[in-house]
Amino acid sequence: MSHDPKWVALQIVYGEALAEIERLFASRGYCFMPIKGAYLIRSGLATTIASRCMRDIDLLLPEDRYSEICDWFESLPDVRRCPQYWDFERPVAFDWNRHSIYVELHRLVNTPNRFLLPNRQLFTHGNVVSESCRFPDPVDALLIHICHKLLHVIDGFELQFYREIPLYVQQEDFCWEVFWDRAGKTEIPAFIWLVIHKCNLLLHTKYYLPAAPSVYASFLARFDLFMRCHSPVGRRILYEIPFVRSVVGLAKYNWVRRGEMCRTNRKRQWRKRKPSVR
Repeated sequence: MSHDPKWVALQIVYGEALAEIERLFASRGYCFMPIKGAYLIRSGLATTIASRCMRDIDLLLPEDRYSEICDWFESLPDVRRCPQYWDFERPVAFDWNRHSIYVELHRLVNTPNRFLLPNRQLFTHGNVVSESCRFPDPVDALLIHICHKLLHVIDGFELQFYREIPLYVQQEDFCWEVFWDRAGKTEIPAFIWLVIHKCNLLLHTKYYLPAAPSVYASFLARFDLFMRCHSPVGRRILYEIPFVRSVVGLAKYNWVRRGEMCRTNRKRQWRKRKPSVR
């Protein structure tokens, strides 16, 4: 497998930044859980990937100490707070080795209106790998990988997304029976089922699939219609809205958050226009 030189260099930079973050957390007795791309790099699974579009480092923090850890991390001299858009994550810029690394500090993987992956449950299932780092167990790692993608249905799914699924499945202690049991508890089992079904089609894998969780999922799978729509709006209507945990709750949440963001942006613009008083 030929590796993209830029991707290799990026892995090194992100790996070094993660190691430094891990050292900083250990110095204060804090812990974190790397998720998504950060997990692939920290676990070494990313070394088998030829390339990957990576824009940030995602870290899940214990919910009971979330604010405390975020406030401490943001107070560090090499860390700058970025505009916050969602109440389940706080983004910061971490200056490391002449690179500005975008880090998202998560309280939750995403809003419970979209799916359920409780913070405490992930840490309870997790594996201790160092004084300050906990890995999600293989089943939860794959669930995070798939569930988070529901947020990006509007952008479409790149082939690399499916190619990374075998990396999670081939890990020791991965169990399909446990996976499908926990998939049901996310309350979006139909979406997860369709992703694994599509993976089997594209990669010619034979991963275990139980009966389709819904008539709609069965229909999409039977005619291979999942993620076939080329319109972003169409993808949202066909592949996101029918599967989210609470359509009404998600709509209200997005409305409230966007309203708060607009008010925040107006305040920033007003402060920029307001003449300084000497």
